[in-house]
Amino acid sequence: MVEHIGVDGTCHAPGTPALSVAGAYFPGPYKVPVYDVEIIGVVSNKAPYGAHRGYGKDIANYPIERMMDIAARKLGISPEELRRRNFIKKDEFPYQQISGPLYDSGDFDKLMDLVMDKIDYQNFKKKQLELRKQGKYIGLGIAAMLEPSGAAVFNGIFNGYQAATVRMTPEGHFQVLTSHQNIGQGVETTIPQVVSQVMDVDIDDIRFVYGDTDITPYGLGPFSSRGAMYTVSAVYEAAKMLKEKLLKIAVYLLKEDPENLEMANGTVRVKGTTNPEAAISLKEIGNKVYLWPGPYATVPEGIDCNLEATYTWTSKVVKWEPDEHGRVNLYTTHPTGVFVALVEVDIKTGLVKVDKFVVSHDCGTIINPMIADGQIAGGIAHGIGGVLLEDLAYDSNGFMTNPDFQHYLCPTAMDVSDIETIHMQSPSPFTPLGTKGMGEGGTIPSPAAVANAVEDALSPFGVIVKDLPITPERVLEWIKQGEMQNVKS
Repeated sequence: MVEHIGVDGTCHAPGTPALSVAGAYFPGPYKVPVYDVEIIGVVSNKAPYGAHRGYGKDIANYPIERMMDIAARKLGISPEELRRRNFIKKDEFPYQQISGPLYDSGDFDKLMDLVMDKIDYQNFKKKQLELRKQGKYIGLGIAAMLEPSGAAVFNGIFNGYQAATVRMTPEGHFQVLTSHQNIGQGVETTIPQVVSQVMDVDIDDIRFVYGDTDITPYGLGPFSSRGAMYTVSAVYEAAKMLKEKLLKIAVYLLKEDPENLEMANGTVRVKGTTNPEAAISLKEIGNKVYLWPGPYATVPEGIDCNLEATYTWTSKVVKWEPDEHGRVNLYTTHPTGVFVALVEVDIKTGLVKVDKFVVSHDCGTIINPMIADGQIAGGIAHGIGGVLLEDLAYDSNGFMTNPDFQHYLCPTAMDVSDIETIHMQSPSPFTPLGTKGMGEGGTIPSPAAVANAVEDALSPFGVIVKDLPITPERVLEWIKQGEMQNVKS
């Protein structure tokens, strides 16, 4: 595996390790009996390679998913069938991949069923043949995806763990303190949702305090799609610890047996009762402990009277010490998916239009479906940019010819297709809620899905996608080459 890493500069350090991720995850969602990989980074005078959504997983996914389509054509079977023959099966999880990673859970066959049923594959192929007679060329491309999420990288600062504090105020409200930062992924909603569920209180009664390590516990933050894994797990466990403390105080105040009490709607009450004398509000507990009559009269002996709890979550499956084959395991959870791109190619102009993405996706237990959909859509937009538009262009003297966003083309809303997502949930056995980080899954398989779709659309011309991005100029050249090859044969 050879990759240009550009000049040695400020982005060199975070960019180069992505190649190691690519080497470890090249087998992807498939059972590979024998595997040997050599990773070579080539230093050149081009721009440095840095961290990007996908971080090496996209590098691994593109060749294996392109090879699946190429091999299927050689064998005379459908790309769907070849993938099914080689998928890791549901009952084989947790699965130790030959390259080292431990995959937590998934069901690739079910994901394939969901997406293929949704697109009605047989009718699509009939439509494809009919449109070709009219001079229109549409194609369908499949790419399966496995996303390592939540890296714990040795030699990194505050790495391999995440801490969170959950605190109850005298008013019976809650504060959540964590160093996990908001970078647009919706943590101001999802993190309070977790505490709201544990405590059975209104989410509006929860304040999220984040990012500033002068006032929050240390941790690495939102790096590597780790929020729904490291941070959520720490918050969930801290909330459970505080809930247990509040229940013990309520037992003391209500003079009830612990098994008779439950926390519901901002109160601790005798299970199933509507009697106000058999319940105490969280606000009342907060007032009694913090204010009057104070902890000596309200907190039983042996219970910490400070109404907060801090939990530091670490993964039990991360392994930094290499085994006899030099393998390590840096990632705890692995969302999965099958992505199908539907494209139309204008053979006169070479323009590729992505009409639709249909996605079946599994990120374990979903906290907020709307935010999960947004992460997938945002990732697909990144992927479309990479496969169709974005390119660092250099002239014969080595000067970059598109150094600004007027000439370096990023996708707009006009370039991003309709996206339909079907969710499946295979909870991770390695996190307390079964959640998995999933911020990069849309980017990882999208380029391969589009490239496979373009080849499917232009199969009458024998087109093979050789380079990215798939520009109109390249498409026209490939069609010309295919036509010349057909004439010769």
